[in-house]
Amino acid sequence: MPKYAIGIVGQPRSFHQTNVYTNILAATKRIRKDADVFFCFGDQYIPDYLTDKILVDNFKPVSIERYSSYKNNPGNHHCSYDNHGLFMARGWLTLYHQILEQEEKNKEQYSIIIKLRPDVILGSYFYDGLKIDSIEPCVYSDYVRDLFGTRPEVNDISAIMNRQAMKSYLHDFYYDTYDKDAFHGCWADHPEVRLAWTLTDKSVNVGMATFKETIVRQYGNQTKDKLLPIEITQTNADLYKWWLKKNRN
Repeated sequence: MPKYAIGIVGQPRSFHQTNVYTNILAATKRIRKDADVFFCFGDQYIPDYLTDKILVDNFKPVSIERYSSYKNNPGNHHCSYDNHGLFMARGWLTLYHQILEQEEKNKEQYSIIIKLRPDVILGSYFYDGLKIDSIEPCVYSDYVRDLFGTRPEVNDISAIMNRQAMKSYLHDFYYDTYDKDAFHGCWADHPEVRLAWTLTDKSVNVGMATFKETIVRQYGNQTKDKLLPIEITQTNADLYKWWLKKNRN
């Protein structure tokens, strides 16, 4: 049974550029023998032949899906915020179900979930032996900070999480965003702030990981000459406890 589920989810944008997809290959090379790879692309138009051959020849994914940015309403929930950040949440939810379906086929769960974007160049690589807490739900992101001194936020570009945190990150964040009561009236029009809220509300520990990311939204020749090992550190959760208490009183 593979230990890792690597989910590459989002608008394809620059993914088909050699410098972008080869960087993702290099960053995940050391763990792919123990991983299943999932792709979940948004509906931004790029001819399938530009991505399909790259996927099959290089990544050999177990699942490839596309999600619509316009099918966001999850039913009875009512979104009281703008749509910023919701398109990516639809992709995360689709990835969540892809992973569940593959786990059912495998008859076993993954231990570690890695979420990446297809239009990002990484400056660090993954390796077996990453010190991930296997008991308490935990997520590691490239930055965890206090926005304007009042609103903690968690970077939503890339993440490493254990299996216990997967539902909160990939599933609950989507539904929280559409629940008019989920954020309890706090100012949360940044998706990073909403993500921090969901993880805090679900008692997920949040830490730092050194992805050293560069987004390549359109054509460009950015590269990372030398990839360094990802480093993981635990951050102080007191800030999130304060924020949770402040906004629920």
